[in-house]
Amino acid sequence: MESQKGSLNLDKFENFLRDHQNAPNSICAHVDKTKPLWDQGMTVDGMVFISEKKEAWFAKGIPCETEFFRYKL
Repeated sequence: MESQKGSLNLDKFENFLRDHQNAPNSICAHVDKTKPLWDQGMTVDGMVFISEKKEAWFAKGIPCETEFFRYKL
């Protein structure tokens, strides 16, 4: 995010939430069935809030597999 300072927008934040870098410890994490059940985890949704526009954007599900939708506050 530091490299994007001054040019951040909704699309860039959505892409941050879809990021798989450093998997399996990435922002967008998927179930690793090679691990014991108690150690499995995954990202269940994504959220971006734009306070100036009074908007919240949500992905109902894994962000890389789900479109974000707008909720007007």
